Amino acid sequence: MLFFFLTCVIGPLIGRRLGWGLSRGVLYWVPIPVAGMICGIWGILVAWLLRVAIIWLHPNVVLKVLAFGFAAYVSIPNYGLFAEGTLPGQKAVHHLLISYLPLVIFVLTSVGLAFLKNPWLS
Repeated sequence: MLFFFLTCVIGPLIGRRLGWGLSRGVLYWVPIPVAGMICGIWGILVAWLLRVAIIWLHPNVVLKVLAFGFAAYVSIPNYGLFAEGTLPGQKAVHHLLISYLPLVIFVLTSVGLAFLKNPWLS
């Protein structure tokens, strides 16, 4: 359980940095449909990694709740990156997409993965 807790503490730090890098380097500069596809992949990847960690490490209920909270935080790749009021018009549309789509995809994927026996999706 200690390893799972440490993963829950260190994972968001790494995930946040990767999300910010992805947002700054790609998501705000590609067309909206491409950004939506990348955001969907990001949300699915975060949910899948969380599911694999839960099945592999068997945490208790408290750690699972903590892990889902951290994973939801990581699933929003641009969280805290920009102040919404400082973005120009077209970038504001990107910002809204990047802020909400990965979180919705994460939640839907997590619910779907909860009903699968095989977390590896093979």
